Amino acid sequence: MIRRSAKDRQITVPVKPVSRLLEDAGVGEDDVALVWADIEGFEPVAFRSMQNLLQRRVPIHTEFTPELYGPADSARFRDWLGQYYDDCWVFIEDDRRRMKVSDIPIGERQFDLLLLP
Repeated sequence: MIRRSAKDRQITVPVKPVSRLLEDAGVGEDDVALVWADIEGFEPVAFRSMQNLLQRRVPIHTEFTPELYGPADSARFRDWLGQYYDDCWVFIEDDRRRMKVSDIPIGERQFDLLLLP
């Protein structure tokens, strides 16, 4: 992740895979019909832990933050998502556009993204 400021500092936080969070909550992965993820730039990390949900093509609403991921990791994350989803909606300010996942605008700073089966 790219630092935004010289005052940024590294912290360590405990992390659980999404599958474990669901299990701890008593929710089966087959019962999940929508994922809403707003995890401050750690979407690429968290999404790797929900491979079963992505394989089922569960709709996902999330922030996409190229400003934090950097250009190369933004492209890798977009391409990785494209293995599971073809279409999406991108919400930038008051603008919304339906597009192919392969066309996600990684040159933007941040936007909301709705991945659709």
